[in-house]
Amino acid sequence: MSTSVFVFGAGGYIGEGVAYGFRRAGFRVFGLIRSEAKAKLLGKNEIIPIVGTQEKFDDYKDILLGCSVIVDAIGHNDESVKFLQRLVDLFSHRSDYAANYKPLFLFTSGIMTYGNAASRLKVKVVDETIVPSPTADETKKRFQLENKILSITKLRTVVVRPGFVYGGHGGAIASLFFNPAEGAMTLYGSLEKRWSWVHLDDLSDGYVRIANSGFSGDNQVFNLATLDAPRYVDLRKAMAKAAGIKDEDLKYLDIPKEGMEYLKVWEDDVVVNPNKATAVLGWQPKHLNYLHEIDLYYTAWKASRDNIVIH
Repeated sequence: MSTSVFVFGAGGYIGEGVAYGFRRAGFRVFGLIRSEAKAKLLGKNEIIPIVGTQEKFDDYKDILLGCSVIVDAIGHNDESVKFLQRLVDLFSHRSDYAANYKPLFLFTSGIMTYGNAASRLKVKVVDETIVPSPTADETKKRFQLENKILSITKLRTVVVRPGFVYGGHGGAIASLFFNPAEGAMTLYGSLEKRWSWVHLDDLSDGYVRIANSGFSGDNQVFNLATLDAPRYVDLRKAMAKAAGIKDEDLKYLDIPKEGMEYLKVWEDDVVVNPNKATAVLGWQPKHLNYLHEIDLYYTAWKASRDNIVIH
């Protein structure tokens, strides 16, 4: 019988990809989804669907007790702190024994937690030793949650900071960046900003490698992204070209003062160094340049966007 993994948010873009990655690596995978709509798809891919929410913890806590790895692919939300405490309480009895009896908890954060740390320190690239300097309310809360997770002693915890994730149907990022409105595409804010990116398959491989690494000491943080960090303007122009939009149909606007808060978060340059994952885990991403295959990713997004069910 395989080692069991429980993935919270298995109906979402990252959670689904991570769940599939664990199953391909031979794990028995339970995936929490919010409704039956995604259950059939998960079942076809050998994932055991569990319909529920973080709030209804008692409904599946007995399954959790049999899992060696627990993945939070939901990220920070209003329920995060309560959910974390429930998880700690569930496994608190194992802290009476050696560290290897504690389950591994992987929390999905993101590179934008670093905020303006690079510009503040006048460096181009940040690694896991750089203290984040988040600039938006959401990323500040996420950083606080990261610290809480990393201070837990009753679980073995790892915070994963993925770059912007691409591949397959592309999730919310692809829908925001690819989706033309009436034959035009709008670029907001600084055109020179850069972010690190990671393919979903490479990201899921990183999660599996963390689970297989046997961490039993200090809690850890891993950046999972390539050093590929195209300029925002180059990225959006390539996306526009793939979508059949001409340069003269691109619009350039300032970020609105009200609303569209995610755009304000994304104004920071965040390029991360993944060398720790390479050295410690042997992680070697296979997809190294988003722009080189942008046509392929656009085609995949366009083909799947009318059939996506995310829960």
